[in-house]
Amino acid sequence: AVAFHAEAAANERREIDVTDAFLHRPLLLDRRHAAYVLLANSTFWLLPLIALQLLGAALLRSIGYLLAKLPGYALDELAAVALVILQPQDLIRGRRARKTTRLVSSRVVARFVPPRGTQLALTIDKSRDALLRTWRATSLVKRAESTKSSSIDFNDEAAENADIELVKAPSIFSGIKSRPILSSFFALFIVSLIAFRGRYTDLVGGAMPLTPDSGLNLLRQYVDSWHIVGLGSSVNMPPWIAILGTATLITGFNAKLFISLLFVLAVPLAFIGAYLLAKKFTNLPYLALGAALLYSFAPLGLTSLNAGRLATVLLFVVGPWLVRALLDLEILESLSWRKVWWLAILLTVVFAFSPLTFGAIVIWQFLLVVFDVFAFNAKPGRLSKEDFDSRNIRRIAIVVAPILVTAPWSLELILHPSRILLDPGLPLPGGDVLSIILTNPGGVGAPPIWLVPSILFISIIALFVSQTARLGEVALFFIGLAAIFGSRQVAGHGQYIPEPLWVGSLLVIPILAAVLAGVVMVDQYLPKLSESAIDYRHLLLGSTSLLSIISLLASMVWWIGSAASAPLQTKERSALPAFLSVEAQTDERFKTLVINSSQTETRFFVARERDLYLGEPDITTGLSPVVNKSIINLVTGAGIDSSQIMAEFGIKYVFLARPFNKDLVRTIDGVGGFTRASRTAEGITWKVAGALAHISFLSIDGTYLALPSGPVGASGTLPSSGTVIITEKFDSRWKLLLNGRAIDAQETDSGVLRFVIPESGEFIIYHDGTARRGWVSLQFIAMTTLIVLALPARRRRSEMTPEELA
Repeated sequence: AVAFHAEAAANERREIDVTDAFLHRPLLLDRRHAAYVLLANSTFWLLPLIALQLLGAALLRSIGYLLAKLPGYALDELAAVALVILQPQDLIRGRRARKTTRLVSSRVVARFVPPRGTQLALTIDKSRDALLRTWRATSLVKRAESTKSSSIDFNDEAAENADIELVKAPSIFSGIKSRPILSSFFALFIVSLIAFRGRYTDLVGGAMPLTPDSGLNLLRQYVDSWHIVGLGSSVNMPPWIAILGTATLITGFNAKLFISLLFVLAVPLAFIGAYLLAKKFTNLPYLALGAALLYSFAPLGLTSLNAGRLATVLLFVVGPWLVRALLDLEILESLSWRKVWWLAILLTVVFAFSPLTFGAIVIWQFLLVVFDVFAFNAKPGRLSKEDFDSRNIRRIAIVVAPILVTAPWSLELILHPSRILLDPGLPLPGGDVLSIILTNPGGVGAPPIWLVPSILFISIIALFVSQTARLGEVALFFIGLAAIFGSRQVAGHGQYIPEPLWVGSLLVIPILAAVLAGVVMVDQYLPKLSESAIDYRHLLLGSTSLLSIISLLASMVWWIGSAASAPLQTKERSALPAFLSVEAQTDERFKTLVINSSQTETRFFVARERDLYLGEPDITTGLSPVVNKSIINLVTGAGIDSSQIMAEFGIKYVFLARPFNKDLVRTIDGVGGFTRASRTAEGITWKVAGALAHISFLSIDGTYLALPSGPVGASGTLPSSGTVIITEKFDSRWKLLLNGRAIDAQETDSGVLRFVIPESGEFIIYHDGTARRGWVSLQFIAMTTLIVLALPARRRRSEMTPEELA
């Protein structure tokens, strides 16, 4: 007789030799036979439910195998269930045979089906154990090994001491002392709650626009090809909207809650990340704790939180992980490709939120390539050809992957380089060059310049220490780039007035590099300094440490005290009066020109039915040149035809917000075509004569008809031939179908979109988003591929040891 070991076959220790077996694959046969036995022996009423359960479990396992880069196993999982379900004749014969020989009820199979809550309970238990292990690992006091006593050496004194130890309870202070990291985290959380008092939800202000209620709205907004901002925009939504919308899954797609948690927890999370990063450079926990506190209360983070700069806040939180990854760029040739792809994913996120930071990293890598070329060509060569090729192939992959994944948005940045310099959100000026050099980004919501952080001084000192010279070079390089870019003024996000550039995102890397340099210097040289005579090194260390402590404490006090005056607050009112917002939500969907005027400057923008949501300031382009000129003429008093041009673009109201310039009020009152409609505590409103609806029809006999429309398109019946006018900027992807036939779009002299209608009939107006959806699909495929490449590959069962299979 010949005996076969089934477990050895399932674990691919021997070949399968089964007569009439479809594909001699162990996993396929194992899963198929298990499904067959379960379905053949289950009760008839549970058969559909068990079949669906098997199919769903097979689908989930196949996805897991695909992510583990085992497509063969994934196919086995699906094929096993499919071969059973799609061949019901075998299952019917098996159930008939079982029915004739059945000795027990079909319900006995229920014991082999795990209860619904088993997996959930198992997950909860594992999570609890992981939290307990993490809690114990945070203690600086190692648990004493339990000593075993035998009955031979057991005495009354030992028993008495044991009783004392048993009843001794740890005090709160000893718990804080043994776990300073967690204690500091909770303390920072309380400080953050105090600093955000009165502004926990629905945050808006500064550079932060409104947040939609649901993260799904962000994803829909990302896929849309036409955006109702200003006079309309077909610019591709930045990828960070998709990343943010996906991240709201953490809060059940509640976008407002996610943003609130991100801002409130930014400082504690940055502290944890900085501490874990500093621990890689020192074994002294309190030194790493001090370094983490110095980074957490850096003026950069506090300014970003006060001013509502979402991108910089996110980089502030993930900055320690970014720097940890960038340190690997120094040894690129030794990195595995899996680590390279993880770094590419991280840089894709950085690129999506801050193209300027990604550009600075690319410049840094370009300089390293130049240095590699010199090292390769040196005599004798300091860099071998294999290392040179391996290093730069990985470097190209890291730089090119983010650009490919975010196309076509990245291609738009290449065509319009000035957009690379702009930070996401509402336009808000940055600080002056001196503040930037001192790593205080300045601008609205920033601490005073006299609150000088010690980052610049640590970076300079690090240059003269051999073990920290590279960190000092990196810090000063990025500070220098930030100062160069910060000295420029750029207009963007729909504004024509240039403003100082915000470069806070560029300062995350140099601040962390300087903090790490300080950790290394203290860790390596403090023991030597303590044994040497007092000299300039002691003075430098003492003065820098004192400056760091003063800066840290002053920043904390200032942040708590600046809550009421910070630009970022809880939403209280809209930028538009209520009646203007309601008017913009009717079928006519009229627009409003909002003007903010002071003695020194006048700013304006075109508002629609609501305030701007996240991402919309980034895709707001300048107004049509004709409209821009008409507004300037209106403000200067030369706007003879201003009302006609505004009416053609559907601008029905002009709203001058308080505080307003009285001379400007008299100027608008004196221009023809503008009738004062109201004056409230919020401002003054004028009505524009003859304003067209969002989509209107002008018949051949001169009859005007406003067509009911949605936010983008419309549908209905046209009574005769004529012209359909859409009060949006011209874009060739607008389509009109008349009786199923496409009508070509035309552009008027002023830039308004129109369609010439040859006959009456049914019509549909829409903006063609086919190309946009295609690009989004390619982005999803590219990002999924990148994630799969970065995930670890699971080994086949034949490659595992018996101990691992046990």
